Amino acid sequence: MKLSILKKSIICFTLILSLTNVWSQNKLYVYQDTIKKPLISTIEVLGLNVGVNRFNLLTKTDKELSEVTLASWKSNLTYGLEWDWDNFGVNFIGHPYQGAHYYNSARTNGFGFFESAPFTFMGSLTWEMFGETHPPSGNDLINTTMGGMFLGEIMYRVSHLVIDENSFGFERGLREFIGFVINPMNGFNRLVSGKMKYQGNHFEYVRPKYDGDFSIATVYLTRGVNIPHVKTSYIIDGALNYGEPFDERISNKKPYDLFSVEGWLRLSKDTLSNRHFSIYGHGNLFFKDISKQESFNKHGIGLFQTYDFFNGGLIEIGDMGVSAGLISHFKIGKEFKLKSIILAGPIILGGSNSEVVDPRKYSDDLSNNRDYIMGPGLQSKIEIELASNKFGDIKFKHHFWNIFIASGPAGVEHLQGYSFDYELPVFKPFYLGSRYLIYNRNANYNDYDDINKRIDELRIYANYRF
Repeated sequence: MKLSILKKSIICFTLILSLTNVWSQNKLYVYQDTIKKPLISTIEVLGLNVGVNRFNLLTKTDKELSEVTLASWKSNLTYGLEWDWDNFGVNFIGHPYQGAHYYNSARTNGFGFFESAPFTFMGSLTWEMFGETHPPSGNDLINTTMGGMFLGEIMYRVSHLVIDENSFGFERGLREFIGFVINPMNGFNRLVSGKMKYQGNHFEYVRPKYDGDFSIATVYLTRGVNIPHVKTSYIIDGALNYGEPFDERISNKKPYDLFSVEGWLRLSKDTLSNRHFSIYGHGNLFFKDISKQESFNKHGIGLFQTYDFFNGGLIEIGDMGVSAGLISHFKIGKEFKLKSIILAGPIILGGSNSEVVDPRKYSDDLSNNRDYIMGPGLQSKIEIELASNKFGDIKFKHHFWNIFIASGPAGVEHLQGYSFDYELPVFKPFYLGSRYLIYNRNANYNDYDDINKRIDELRIYANYRF
């Protein structure tokens, strides 16, 4: 199968990285070592690949794929790129998480956001060529690199929010342990370098403003195809908004000085055997405050990296993208504040589940069970929040995806997601809330009938804000 679209996507993302790197030369919110260690970073990236390969071989996890030889290396180097048929979770969360470790092998050794990208790509490329016997996959290169940068930078920054070198004793040990769990590569490098024992203020940087929430919800699936009755389950949800767009302490934001990320885990009787987990968000690559001085209303424009992984059982959507964006904050009288963000741009690579995907038509491996399409596309996102200390908060979100199928049956997938929230303060920081979600899908295939699907969901939740 020709991969011209896939190659164009890789080239497009590389150009975007080059351009945004020019805009990002400035001091910033996050701690970073001043000494760059390219040799150590490279050894760690390659060591990760060797370790994963040996682990898979010894534990007989993907044993056949792990039995690499000189012949398999030669074959992979000469074969070229193809679309792989791994399941949805492996491609859209497994590879990004693996990429996050490549990324942090460089990020925690003195390199910046864009400087860590080549190490992430190198880790993915060497794994595809030498880490397994399966022919190299172009979509893995994109997902591992882009997803690894998104997850990796968030892991890097959140771990540094936890670590406090002024703490000591049990608190210090607990903070270092939690930081290690959040970002294993940072924990490893702090351990071998002796930084876990540092005492005093070694993190001399501007601490970011942040907020977030943690909620537990009861979920009622109220409408959907082939759903004969309402289904109930439970969800644990967490969200983090990192950085303040109009923080006057920092004039020009570096990449990921601003990011928002949310994730949830659905709990049900079959949670362990059929895990439904999602994580999604965006982070700035470039951002500029364009507000007029002394104005109550604030506006900023920027370029953002986007990442989505929705795995709700009935719904599977994943994407790696880049979007232009506008962030606005309005003050309405003495009581209300309005915040909005509008994003729109290309999807470098996306995927969505599809009933008409037949793996046997697109892959020689009859053991695979891939049930989704992949391709580039377009997306837009709108988020609006009207907040009041007295009357509570109203939130609206809309996300649109348009995926042009490059791997799978020819056609286009049109997907939309809406959510409406109302949260009422009980006694701060605790809130009660409700959320109504609507998912619409319209699939147009060249050789199959069109598919139209709608799923509605109601959540009632208790929320803790921090």
